[in-house]
Amino acid sequence: MRLELLEVRGFRNLDLTARFAPRLNAIVGPNGQGKTNLLEAIGVLAWGTSFRTHRHREWLRWGAREGRIAGEVVRDGLRTTLEVRFNAREKVLRADGNAIRRRVDWFPHLRVVLFLPEDIHLVDGAPDLRRRFLDRALGSADVRYLYLLGRYNTIWKQRSVLRQRIAAGQADVQELEPWDDQLARVGAEVALRRREFLRELEPSTRRFYRELSGEEEGIFFAYASLAERHTTWEELAAVLAEELRRLRRESPLGPVPGPHRDDVKFYLGGREARLHASQGQKHSYALALAFGVAEWFASRFGEPPVLLLDDVVGPLDGSRRAALAELLRRREWQVFLTATELAADFGTSDRLFRMWAGTLTPEEG
Repeated sequence: MRLELLEVRGFRNLDLTARFAPRLNAIVGPNGQGKTNLLEAIGVLAWGTSFRTHRHREWLRWGAREGRIAGEVVRDGLRTTLEVRFNAREKVLRADGNAIRRRVDWFPHLRVVLFLPEDIHLVDGAPDLRRRFLDRALGSADVRYLYLLGRYNTIWKQRSVLRQRIAAGQADVQELEPWDDQLARVGAEVALRRREFLRELEPSTRRFYRELSGEEEGIFFAYASLAERHTTWEELAAVLAEELRRLRRESPLGPVPGPHRDDVKFYLGGREARLHASQGQKHSYALALAFGVAEWFASRFGEPPVLLLDDVVGPLDGSRRAALAELLRRREWQVFLTATELAADFGTSDRLFRMWAGTLTPEEG
């Protein structure tokens, strides 16, 4: 799978048409010129929405009334033209000129794995960073998971509004019961899908960590959730429902258990990496997770996704930067790598682009 051609008009500060190499595409330029916007545009083409905001009126370039992102994608030897048109009111997705209304029909055309600058802190950052990482990876591959997550968030928000009314004396605690029943049923499936994903991700992450760091220390994950101790949906849904019943009796306004509070603990050499690993080890671990996701995509769908790596080189020391460059050279992945300056290790990139004020200029030679 690869993105060969991209055209962007009216999106953020971008105004460009570019043809890309099948392997490493390096996007270089000062901060604030549009490098991350470019990766965001590719993400919109893949997902039909943005990793920054779902409100497409916010995508519009200042003064623009409409925008367009279009691309040519080659997948399984077949070429498809994808197009996302949007304005302040609506968004239309088309594949080869045909309107696409269901995500399940859109997702297979272009699959991407995204690594943002904050993801370098996956190991030692806040729990919500790790939950977002899980949700982004799973939601890009599993339409059922995306539906469940959206349903869970909707139930949670409606329940939160009701809790505010209870706190104000405008509603009764027992009105929480139907929302709690739904929260338990949907939350159990979200948690179990996350746990299964982590189990499948662990072996490939271990291999990539070894490549990036040169270290043989063992890696394993622990999903800090009620799902860690309960193996079936029926069992976990029942446990969550009982916890929620207990809260209604004892502390209806207290903290609520569920996937919105779950976390992942990453271990290295038998010790929790957050507490004991060096910064270099943590950075290698975080990148190994991203590459592990890419390999998981490849095994699930039969071909590797497109990798979007935003400013990952800067925090790495010299040896890890060289290891990253060597890893990318050895694999048949299409990669978009942004940086303020291109390190010498990546001098053999298939194509080098300069980004300035939303325009992309290829460097020849």
